[in-house]
Amino acid sequence: MKITQGTELEDYRIFYELELETRKRQGSPPYSFRFFENLHSKLHTLGKAKLYFAAFNNQDIASVIILYYKKIAIYAYGASTSDRDLLKLRPNNLLFWQAIQDAHQCGCQLFDFGTTHPSNKGLLRFKSGWGTSVFRIPYYYFLNTISDIPVLDRDSFKLRFVSGILKRMPIALLRTVGPVLLKQLG
Repeated sequence: MKITQGTELEDYRIFYELELETRKRQGSPPYSFRFFENLHSKLHTLGKAKLYFAAFNNQDIASVIILYYKKIAIYAYGASTSDRDLLKLRPNNLLFWQAIQDAHQCGCQLFDFGTTHPSNKGLLRFKSGWGTSVFRIPYYYFLNTISDIPVLDRDSFKLRFVSGILKRMPIALLRTVGPVLLKQLG
């Protein structure tokens, strides 16, 4: 397996294709490519973001985007193939190991594994394998035109129903519908 860094906008497009595959598998709406295009132009070109790929037999099978703020490296986005045989090679472990080493060499004092919803036991287990500490993060809301904080119950019938549809949706349609759904969800 080989780890490389992406630097060009086209590399972010490759990441985006893996991201679409990941979001489909998870039943989650994806961001638009424009979001990652902005990440590239506003952060990557300033050295505030790095894009890593794990490739096997010249095929990109996983990727992560790490953001940098002061002396902190922050895991922001990750994507991977749906091929379970390729995932058995543990490309994400290798990606994180490389990102942690690079962050250390750049003088970072902290590697932040990012936020994870408490119900995502698999991701929490993966992160805890790196010796992470878990902290509760307070959220603040500006309600603008509504009077109550919207509650997204991940176990609700509505959310499971939408997730099931997204899992079955062709990627070409998911690419269009996903960003619209995200805007509606806030």
